[in-house]
Amino acid sequence: MLDDNYSYSRLPDNWLETVEDSLALLRSQTFDGWIIVGERTRLKQLQEQYPEEERMAMIRAVNKDNLWDGLDVEKGHPPFSQFLSVQASDYPDLHASEDHLVIACDGYHFETPGVAWLALNPTVGQAFGWRLIPGPWFRWADQQGKLVVKSVWWNDGPLHCANERLHVEVGSGWLVLMTESGFEQIMESAERLSRGGVVWRRLGWLGKDGQCQTIGVLELP
Repeated sequence: MLDDNYSYSRLPDNWLETVEDSLALLRSQTFDGWIIVGERTRLKQLQEQYPEEERMAMIRAVNKDNLWDGLDVEKGHPPFSQFLSVQASDYPDLHASEDHLVIACDGYHFETPGVAWLALNPTVGQAFGWRLIPGPWFRWADQQGKLVVKSVWWNDGPLHCANERLHVEVGSGWLVLMTESGFEQIMESAERLSRGGVVWRRLGWLGKDGQCQTIGVLELP
């Protein structure tokens, strides 16, 4: 559709109300076989009303009935064990309950790109005898020295831009990826595992024109 010599797509009138459709987009594995144990993806269109969607998924060592315990996702909190304003150098000393496979930094007060990172819970990695190894983004090796967990950060376009005339989609996100062999160790050790997803949609700058969210239990890999 053309508008002021720019081409972009119009949102359906019920776009907020169909937020549940995006739960199916939270994949359990990458195309090359890595298990996705944590995801946080943020997408935004730079056009009228600034439609924005945020998708999050995680795996916990709990049953489905307790998947959301202590997370306050119904009140708009992300579904992760979070740490406030910590730096990457603090990561080895961060510890959460072992039922959380993933921890998150909320990045409050920081302006650095990618600061709201996700990573394996160090308590979990240490419990399996894995060790942190040099390189980008919170990588762990197993007892044989093979890479078993990594965090991946991606960014495409100026996410914080407010220019509605650009009419493009921008995004950013984090993934915590685990090898199949590493995930098998987790499954053998845990009495149970459950996977959940949360999707937020917003219209207007910071959601001033409407917000909606959905929460659901997802299939394990």
